[in-house]
Amino acid sequence: MTDHYRPFQLLYVSRLARGTDPGVVTAIATSSQEKNFARDISGALLFDGSWFAQLLEGAEAEVRLLMGTIDKDLRHEQVEVLAAGRFGLPRLTDRWSYRRCESSLLESLTSGDPTVRDEVALATFMSTLAAASDV
Repeated sequence: MTDHYRPFQLLYVSRLARGTDPGVVTAIATSSQEKNFARDISGALLFDGSWFAQLLEGAEAEVRLLMGTIDKDLRHEQVEVLAAGRFGLPRLTDRWSYRRCESSLLESLTSGDPTVRDEVALATFMSTLAAASDV
């Protein structure tokens, strides 16, 4: 079972692969919710129509296994991990959520700015999540 007070946290960004219908994202989010619950992974997915930003939280082995699957998924391009580790933070998400956001909200995470890493990236993600709308 995962330590809910100090879970492994992984935040990544990626771009929806060219030629992939953005409508597929809702179906992916729905099927992922059930699978992630069974693995005790919580998190949140933000999507602006082109870019994803996703926080995954849980046992390190489970989160890394899931990230390996995402990295190989042909619907993702330009996958970049912005934060991965135990940051001394409690779970930032207690369930799975999927929200849609304006592209300007994801800009700081997808810009490639090398200063937006680790705790800074997590804080940026959480403030963006708060400003996004539920799907």
